[in-house]
Amino acid sequence: MEPISFTIGIVGLAGVFSACLDVIEKVDSYKEFSSESRSVVAQFKADKVLFMKWAQGVGIDKNTPKNGHNRFDNEEINSIVQEILSCIQEIFNKADGPNSFPDGIRFLTTRQKSQKPEGTISKKSKIGWSLRSKAIFISQVQQFGALVQRLYSLVPPDGLAGLGNVDKGTRDDGLTLNNKDAWFSNSQRVLMKLEKQAEHDIRKELDIWLNASWANNVYDSLIRRKLDGTCDWILSRQAFLEWVSPDFPSGTAKPLWINGPAGHGKTILCARVVQYLSEMLESPLAYYFCSSDLESRRDPFNIIRSWVSQIISRNRDAFELACGKREATDGRNASQTEIVDLFQTIVQHIPNCTFVADGLDECIWEENTVEFFESIKRAVAYASTRILILSRDEPEIRCGFRALWKGDSNQGLKEYQIHPEDVRPDTILFSRSVIDNKLSNKSETLRMELSQRMADRCDGMFLWVKMLEGQLRSGKNKKQLEATIDQAPTALDNLYDRNWAKIFHLPDKDRLRAFSILRWTALALRPLTILEITEALLIVDDDSCEDLPVDELPDTIDEDYISSEILGLCGSFLETRKAVPDQDLGSMTLHLAHFSVKQYVLSNMPDLGGLFTANKQLRVSNETFQSNVLAKLCLRYLKFPIVWQESL
Repeated sequence: MEPISFTIGIVGLAGVFSACLDVIEKVDSYKEFSSESRSVVAQFKADKVLFMKWAQGVGIDKNTPKNGHNRFDNEEINSIVQEILSCIQEIFNKADGPNSFPDGIRFLTTRQKSQKPEGTISKKSKIGWSLRSKAIFISQVQQFGALVQRLYSLVPPDGLAGLGNVDKGTRDDGLTLNNKDAWFSNSQRVLMKLEKQAEHDIRKELDIWLNASWANNVYDSLIRRKLDGTCDWILSRQAFLEWVSPDFPSGTAKPLWINGPAGHGKTILCARVVQYLSEMLESPLAYYFCSSDLESRRDPFNIIRSWVSQIISRNRDAFELACGKREATDGRNASQTEIVDLFQTIVQHIPNCTFVADGLDECIWEENTVEFFESIKRAVAYASTRILILSRDEPEIRCGFRALWKGDSNQGLKEYQIHPEDVRPDTILFSRSVIDNKLSNKSETLRMELSQRMADRCDGMFLWVKMLEGQLRSGKNKKQLEATIDQAPTALDNLYDRNWAKIFHLPDKDRLRAFSILRWTALALRPLTILEITEALLIVDDDSCEDLPVDELPDTIDEDYISSEILGLCGSFLETRKAVPDQDLGSMTLHLAHFSVKQYVLSNMPDLGGLFTANKQLRVSNETFQSNVLAKLCLRYLKFPIVWQESL
């Protein structure tokens, strides 16, 4: 920068000062600042006052006599003052170019690959520009304050009240001029707050864009339900050890399919595997539990959406990649193609990602199975990625899984089939926990004998033990308990038949109530609470019913009501779950004991004429029919006047 000539004298300095002041007066960046930036704004205002007071004190303000300070007689000082004034003018005249803000927030810059139409500015871009403006202003204030300090040091004003200590290193705002670290640290704290808030806003926008669901609550619930010491057997199997190892000999993804019959504890096993991987792996991990309780089971690509969302939340590089992909969509929700494309980009750029999915057999998208697996195949080609699928051995899943690595001579279908001997130690532990819970009044010897008997009979099916739990009553003697175990059908369908027969032989009113409970539980888009199912059971498809019969609500929601009027009517088909250990009874959720129970119920649920749909091929059409029954009840519920009151 060329220094201003000394020949302009005091009048020239006054002109430069006036130009500086005009520029400073136009600064309004701070007007949009929130409370966390108040200290920066106060610093700017204080420096501005000091600057004006300095000009008045040295005689270059337009409202003061132009006799000037005697130090201006020194040509070197005069020249430096002129240069400082020019610097101040340039500081606040700067355009906010790409290098005007700190490296700490560089990730917020937008990498434009194409020119967007005017007016289409994304949320991320707006946040980036807002943060950039604040960062530039902080930098300007920092430089401005330092230069004002130099002016006071070079030409100390005479006789200004309140400013006598400025040239000694103390300012009226309490900060020491010589303590630059304090100012810098304060600025950095403000920048970090702004950066965190901006990133938080961007992540919220990404969540909306991805429209993904997570399985954290399902995972937490499964871990709480898992018995200590169970499910560790899989960690020592050779197929799992090869899959989890850091080696990728073929240079491409490593798939593993763990399959087994219904009721063999695959979902709990999956939760244990996820727990182990979370503790052992340093690379990104994502998991998903398909559930018949969730509406998301209708679209397999919700699994990939969830995987992507989890990796983005835990990995900075994935977050950067997602930001870039979202920018190209102008803010609209991500399509299926865009989700798969982002998934592919992530696994190709971030090595050793691990993806787990459980319960594909619980989904209702058979026609999309091949497309789903083909999409994964294209995405993970030549990527060092692990993929683990747990499900029943269904033909469409086997076909889709084989298609993943069809034609790859180095990579075949890696699978592990769960056998009864794999889970036998676990079934013994589970049987013992059930016996101890139900028959605590019996001797240790008898409880040990009965639990061993159950483990032998269940043939690896935890669900069989669970379904038998309701028949183990403490009032029975040893012979009766042994008969209960020995005479129970070993096939699940036969066991279900026996429970269904009990429901069918209930008194008419109780039988209809049981059917209604099972219908609501099987077809609700999410698990219903005890309070919700209690109210839903009051709705009847009867034109003579003009309002909700609230006088039929129970006196109280307690253990007796839940046991006798809900669980007791449906036998072992139902169970309740708590989100947290101390959750109140009314907020507990109602679930079918297993996905196979839902299949059985929908295959056997009678229509309103009393006919049964025993043919499994008709299950889907019967599900539609039963859904229509509930839809009519929901519409009738909306017509009840009492529903629109503030509370029942």
